[in-house]
Amino acid sequence: METTTDIPRIGLGDVETGNPMVAYSDDDVAFFTTLGDTSFVYPKQMDCYSLVFCAKGDLQFTLGGERFRAHSGQLVICPPRTIVQQESKSSDLQCRGILISDRLLRSLMFRQLDYWNRAVFIRRTRVLTLPPASRNAISGFYSLGQYVISERRGLFHREIRTSYLRIMLLELCTILTQQEGGEEEAEAGTFVGQGGARIFNNFLQLLSDTERKRRGVADYASALSVTAKYLSAVCRQQSGRTALQWIQEYITEDIRYLLRSTDMPIKEIADRLGFPNISFFGRYCRRQLGQSPRSYRMGEQ
Repeated sequence: METTTDIPRIGLGDVETGNPMVAYSDDDVAFFTTLGDTSFVYPKQMDCYSLVFCAKGDLQFTLGGERFRAHSGQLVICPPRTIVQQESKSSDLQCRGILISDRLLRSLMFRQLDYWNRAVFIRRTRVLTLPPASRNAISGFYSLGQYVISERRGLFHREIRTSYLRIMLLELCTILTQQEGGEEEAEAGTFVGQGGARIFNNFLQLLSDTERKRRGVADYASALSVTAKYLSAVCRQQSGRTALQWIQEYITEDIRYLLRSTDMPIKEIADRLGFPNISFFGRYCRRQLGQSPRSYRMGEQ
């Protein structure tokens, strides 16, 4: 259990260019060839997207307090603002990873961003099993990318980098839509209109970025320059869930992590997340988690 309330935040600016595990890095993207023995033994909050391809072996970890396991042929998707911690890995683990800034990913995906967000934020896909043919393609993307993107001398370096990363992300979106509900469902999502999709995507981003998430729908709507009624309608149209349900899910995810993975006092957790008092926080936990904060922290059933 983490004994400090200050969880380190890791972004692309923290990547050490001289690190032998790092094949290339700049302000928006970094390629790494493996995981260090102590890279994520302690919790860290990622400020960018992390895409880790497991080529061999086994990796066990937590994302936002939820346990996952990845093995050969699987891809781990870690969104920004997610707290990640490695639990164990096999001695034969071989993996490759790409860190991509949220800014760059959004600019690369633009019209396809809705498909990506549906998989990553609505369906909450964190470990993606790649079809055999796609494993070779993704592995090839990683290998080729280290050469293509690190070639700084070319006249069209930026254009090549952008095109390469966009192709890779579109390939991942294709796999996500095929495995997570089919292409027909993804196409159906385009009929709600680009305006609604943009507002919904921005709402999810705002939820991820906000530490004190326990705020009213009207507060989030105001930050997005829309009415609370319109925001709720957009959320229901885009995801089948209301804005309030999304707020509650993100709050509950934070509660799970803070109770299980830190020794932060329960009162401090309640204050940090915006609850008026510890009694109200306790009732919320019983309703959402089915037990008191103390029982959940102790792992009681």
